Amino acid sequence: MSIEKSAFDFVEQATFATSVEELDRLFLAHAEPMGVDYALGGVVFARRRVFRPNILLGSRDHAWFRHYNDQNLFRRDVILPRMCSTVSPVSWSAVASERAVTHDELEVLLGPKDFGLSDGLAIPLHCAQGEMGTLTVAGSHFVSDATIEMAVYMMAKKAYHRMIELLDEEPVNPVSPKLSKRQLQCLNLVKEGKTTAEIAEVLEISPHTAKEHIEKVMEIFDVGTRVEAVVAAHRDNLLSF
Repeated sequence: MSIEKSAFDFVEQATFATSVEELDRLFLAHAEPMGVDYALGGVVFARRRVFRPNILLGSRDHAWFRHYNDQNLFRRDVILPRMCSTVSPVSWSAVASERAVTHDELEVLLGPKDFGLSDGLAIPLHCAQGEMGTLTVAGSHFVSDATIEMAVYMMAKKAYHRMIELLDEEPVNPVSPKLSKRQLQCLNLVKEGKTTAEIAEVLEISPHTAKEHIEKVMEIFDVGTRVEAVVAAHRDNLLSF
């Protein structure tokens, strides 16, 4: 089956998919002739602000995604901001070859190879109200060209919009970050108005350690003050007032 026919067949069949799981299976089956054995789709931006990707479709159990998610690599992923300013597919290897890419960014771009993915292609999917999604494909022997880019782009657009339809077109929110037990303890004490020294005394830890926990929480929520961290945690139902 030709690449073009595989893409057109997916677009037709996806219309009748009755679940995201079925959409998953259809996408991978029709993308396989293109060298794709890994696909991941979801929301990555809201009003041009990057948050932890909210993955709704694809290979969430893949070792690379688990590593990417656990290590918060989205904060160093140069592909995400790149997609904000383009409507064209973004190749991992093409970006990795650019001189302006930093060492940290290059580590993220080359990291998938340690998990059996030779290259990948990220498709930006601009939506209403400033939200933006993406569908990324990759594979152990994936090599992109103009025909594959066109086919994957067409399939990604259909898959994303059908996925939103299957989710009843409800607004998609970022996944709430996971905080450790100690981080939550510190944040609850911040909520009570306690200083770093007082938090350290209550939890029987050093002020330096208490400060590190609080700063880590601020980093996770991407905020500049303790108050903002408390508000963000409350918004995500991690704290009760």
